[in-house]
Amino acid sequence: AAYTKGADWLHQLKNYLLGNREYLEKFISDQLPQLHVVPGTATYLVWIDVGEVTDDSAALAQQIREKTGLIINPGTYYHGNGNHFIRINIAYPLAQIKDGLNRLAKAIND
Repeated sequence: AAYTKGADWLHQLKNYLLGNREYLEKFISDQLPQLHVVPGTATYLVWIDVGEVTDDSAALAQQIREKTGLIINPGTYYHGNGNHFIRINIAYPLAQIKDGLNRLAKAIND
């Protein structure tokens, strides 16, 4: 069924995820200018450069979780130069994206 009848659903899903990404990019640009969204082609995993606020994304992720309950992935989980990055999954309803971004802003700005 996915191969023969799933095209419309997939198109709608991609558009929804694109809307979530656009919302996230505008929010970060407006509310958290010290963070930078990394351009990418993945549909629902967004990398964010946090190098202006920390050189230890694992510690930052832990602080965010402790302060706000928001769980994000530190870039160190993926090795390489991950100390300056976090990764956020945006394959959620927009209301949850908004809540998560508000928590992120609270943790970063406090």
